[in-house]
Amino acid sequence: MSTMEEESGHGSEMADLPLIVGIVFMVVGGAMSAYGFYSCMNTSGSRYNTEDVDAMVAAAVLDQEKERQETEALFEDFKPGLHAKKRKVLVG
Repeated sequence: MSTMEEESGHGSEMADLPLIVGIVFMVVGGAMSAYGFYSCMNTSGSRYNTEDVDAMVAAAVLDQEKERQETEALFEDFKPGLHAKKRKVLVG
């Protein structure tokens, strides 16, 4: 027993602390990974009943119809092949 660490006995405890912390982190990380894998495999995603699906489809169809009507309203004045003469109005 020529060194101070061997006499005091604290040298081996200080060297074991990083080893213990590393093992704890590895165990926690493994547990979190296992839980994530388990929940990923057992979750079957979002399920909708037929009423919800019908409501979503109806809302999408109404939205598309509204957009189509707005687009037609923009081009209502322009009809290819029909050339109407514009009347000049004199402001006096």
